[in-house]
Parts: sequence; structure tokens; C-alpha cells
Amino acid sequence: MNTPIDLRGTYGWRMSRHARTNAAERGVAARDVLETIADPEIHHTAYNYGPGREMYKRGELAVVGIPDAKVIVTVLWNTETEWTSEEFRHHLETKCSA
Repeated sequence: MNTPIDLRGTYGWRMSRHARTNAAERGVAARDVLETIADPEIHHTAYNYGPGREMYKRGELAVVGIPDAKVIVTVLWNTETEWTSEEFRHHLETKCSA
């Protein structure tokens, strides 16, 4: 996520405690979460996370939020396989050092 993204569309959004914990466990910066909401590559409903939820995907991140309440519910990785937080952090470190 190297290109500057206008975050004005994310004013008022806040991260739930669960989302902050997920982001911290995965080594994801709050700015990356907001960039995913502001400029998603893929955006769709996420009713399996509850009513009114939407999924925002950008690069390796997937963020579930409630747009009406401007609350970020959870921060996930955008992958078809399941990784532990440690494996994901290692993947990011390897990718960034390449």
C-alpha cells in the first residue's frame, strides 16, 4: 500500500476493541485499515458477520465494518488459506524486505 490514499472518507470511523486487537496481532497499522475502507479493491456485503456489515478488501487486508455506524468490526487477511497471526506477520516482513 504505497500510493497515497485520501482518507477524508474515513473521518468518523472508529475501530472496535476486537478490530484493534486483530490489527495488533497481525501487525497491521491503523492507517492500512483506513486505506482499505477508503479505497477498497473489492467491496461487498458481509451478512455472515452480522446485519449491516460490509467487507472491504485491499491487497492482503480484509476489513469488516458497519458503514451506518462507522465502526470497524474486525481486521482479517484477504486470503483463501488460514494463517496464524505469526505466519501472516512473517509473510509481510518477507514481502517488505524483498
